[in-house]
Amino acid sequence: MSAPQDPSQAGVISSRRSGPVWLVELSGDVDMDCIQAVERVTAALAARSADPIVFDVGGLGFADSTLLNHLLRTRQHRPVGLVGANPFLRRVLDVTGTSGALPSFDDVDEAAAALGMPTCPPGGC
Repeated sequence: MSAPQDPSQAGVISSRRSGPVWLVELSGDVDMDCIQAVERVTAALAARSADPIVFDVGGLGFADSTLLNHLLRTRQHRPVGLVGANPFLRRVLDVTGTSGALPSFDDVDEAAAALGMPTCPPGGC
């Protein structure tokens, strides 16, 4: 078991534009005690555009149903994809029947190609 995290710092390493998608890099342990940082970043991106969001989950040590529920709620409003999912997380997605709703990709470029067309003009937003 890992050391307790400061909930205000937990979850999000960075968020940025990556071609036609937003990329949110997650790290550490994300559960009901520290989902707020992930929710804040997702809400800020949703306020900026309706473009797909790709969550890089390769840095996660632990995630419970709180993160899964957040990803599914986000997907109700825009395409969502995952990169860096370890075998355990992929199994959770399969067992819960959510792997189709939350597809996993090998890298951000593959996710961007699969999730949709850019809404920004060529040259950036």
